[in-house]
Amino acid sequence: LDALDRTMVLAQDVRATNGLLLVPEGQEVTFPVIARLRNHNKGIGVIQPIYVTTKSGPIGKKKRT
Repeated sequence: LDALDRTMVLAQDVRATNGLLLVPEGQEVTFPVIARLRNHNKGIGVIQPIYVTTKSGPIGKKKRT
């Protein structure tokens, strides 16, 4: 989670450890998205790693964070 920044787009759904969808695939990473994920990670937990691509990178290229 610490490596997420606003140049990224989620390459797959991000879910809480209980299965709840937190952020869908294709969502741009924004400050509110980062805050939401960090907040959920403190409580229920977030399934990691989170796969992302960059806004300028080729579609389908995934980066593990």
